Amino acid sequence: MSVRDVTIGSSVFGKDETRLGTVENVRGRFFEVVGERRYWLPLAIIENAQADGRPIQPGPDRVILSIGRNGLGEFQVPDTHAA
Repeated sequence: MSVRDVTIGSSVFGKDETRLGTVENVRGRFFEVVGERRYWLPLAIIENAQADGRPIQPGPDRVILSIGRNGLGEFQVPDTHAA
C-alpha cells in the first residue's frame, strides 16, 4: 500500500486484526488514527502483505498495520512531530 492509498475515513486494523480506529489525517510521513485513543503513526508501518506472504487487497476503506495494538506505543509520535 502506498501513501496515496491511505484515505481519510479508512478503518485501521492492527496485525492482530484489532480495529484501532479511523484515519483522520495524513501529514508528510505520518497518519492520525482516531478511535478509543488518538495516535499519530508513521506510514512505514502500513503492511502490504499477509503473514503468509500473500498481498493484502488494497482498498480505500481498510488499512492494515504491520504491528498489533500492543506494539503501538513503540511507534507513536507526538502531534507536533507529525508535520
